[in-house]
Amino acid sequence: MKYAVLPVLVLLASCGRPGPDFSTLARESAHRRSAEAMQVLDLVGQRIEEFFSLRQERVEAFSAELFSFRGKWRALFWSREDFERHVRRRFEATMFRPEDFDREVVAAVREDLSFAIDASEAGLASDLSRWVRSSRADAPAIDLRPELSKLVASRVLEDLGLNLVSIVGSEAAAAAGTAALARAGLLGAAAAGGAGTSWATLGVSIVVGVAVGLVIDATVGEVLEDEAKEAVRNELARLRLRMMESEDGLWHAARRVLESHGRAMERSAVRIVEEARHGARGI
Repeated sequence: MKYAVLPVLVLLASCGRPGPDFSTLARESAHRRSAEAMQVLDLVGQRIEEFFSLRQERVEAFSAELFSFRGKWRALFWSREDFERHVRRRFEATMFRPEDFDREVVAAVREDLSFAIDASEAGLASDLSRWVRSSRADAPAIDLRPELSKLVASRVLEDLGLNLVSIVGSEAAAAAGTAALARAGLLGAAAAGGAGTSWATLGVSIVVGVAVGLVIDATVGEVLEDEAKEAVRNELARLRLRMMESEDGLWHAARRVLESHGRAMERSAVRIVEEARHGARGI
């Protein structure tokens, strides 16, 4: 007889257990999806590294032209301004133009971020839809992706609207505007054209200035060609380091966008499940 009571006790115990905490589940899912999206930063770093690695391979040809007999003749007999303009033209033809970084790296990073954000929102929306249906017996099957995307976009705009004040004029502003603000439909696909041009223009000018000075010095035997090539490589390495590690560089800009998006997903997910539980918005 006592054994017959056990199923009843088990049933009563199970009935007394609280249901799943969907708010907690929503937060956990948002964290997981956000962490998955952050993995795209590896690809962002790879794109930056590949861009500068390819340019490092071109230093030999650039240096050989500048230190040729004709190059030294120009350095010796042309005015510094004319020679510097010539070196800049040859640098852009041989190495890269400022807009090349926009086209080859920034544009690709915009696509990488958009793909990662899309995937994270789709995964989270799928989780939320499943939990909403299980939280209420009368909840119809519904696609929560549009609702989630709308909430996330508004929160990202709010978040980055505060943070952009500190990074206006930097590459971070361009990346944030393209990957996050464009997602809300406020910016067109081409709105961030020239995103990397500001730093690249300055970077090219620095490299050209270094090269010009070294070639002029070389005409009187003060600097060897190998030392000049090393100096150009070092300047390129500094540009790469800025894009990878500086707070106003592209890699950190991409990370800030993803971090903002992750925070927005968590807040939006919790709001959706809470409103669904109380029957808000007709869910």
